[in-house]
Amino acid sequence: MPNISDLITTNTANIATNATAAASAATAAASAGGANELIQKTTVSSSVTSIDFNSISAPQEQLVIMFNGLTVNAGYNHVHLQFLDSSGNNICTSNTFHYGGRRYGYVDSGGGAQTQQYIRLTHNNAMGATGTDFNGTYNIYRFGTANLFVEGTGIYQNSSNEFNGNIVGGECIGTANAARIQIVPNTNATHFTGGSVYLYKLV
Repeated sequence: MPNISDLITTNTANIATNATAAASAATAAASAGGANELIQKTTVSSSVTSIDFNSISAPQEQLVIMFNGLTVNAGYNHVHLQFLDSSGNNICTSNTFHYGGRRYGYVDSGGGAQTQQYIRLTHNNAMGATGTDFNGTYNIYRFGTANLFVEGTGIYQNSSNEFNGNIVGGECIGTANAARIQIVPNTNATHFTGGSVYLYKLV
């Protein structure tokens, strides 16, 4: 039977080996883009006209923004993603476009492209009646530069009371480097009334 001293030595060696393996795995996952760090979570508890991310430290290159149960104060509304410079000016003055495909139940609907000062996450078919919510996850590439790309999917109930899942890809060729992100409602709604938005960076 092994003595206590041998067992302690063996267990200590195993713990050290496992810790080293776990640290190596974590490092490999981060290097492969397998980890995200929360920059900011914004929870809408009262009416706000915009959701702003103004403290994004240094260019992060790739960001992930997630919407959970975002609601607005009126039906037939769009959700817009805008990029601002360090002074709060919209950098995408006239040359941003977006493209989306939509699905209504089992029926696919085509996409399209537009030139705007924002990227419309709800594409051409707006959110439905007051109280319906918007959910989605989007990757933001090349943040911190003047040329950014956005790609992701959103799910919501549209203005025809149909379940709407859509894919959006967009490009912003800006007039300055992006330093801030702003989410605003458009069309009938004037402010957000509930839900949460999370901003992550790749580490």
